[in-house]
Amino acid sequence: MPSHTRDSPMPELCEADLERYLLGLIQAGAELTEMEEHLKGCPACRQRAQAIAEYISTMRQALRILEWEELESLY
Repeated sequence: MPSHTRDSPMPELCEADLERYLLGLIQAGAELTEMEEHLKGCPACRQRAQAIAEYISTMRQALRILEWEELESLY
């Protein structure tokens, strides 16, 4: 993750890092701490994280529906 100073703007997080964070693939350590600190101070990344979280939720819901339809077709 890129570092920043108080005098320089924070670089935005890449989508892959945000996805890993939101999927729970970053669970401990310095990377998690840096990610959370960055999100606290970066409204743009928080907004992008929210959009990604909504996408993940929609995809999970669609998969549940497909799994249910598949189960129903067996009976």
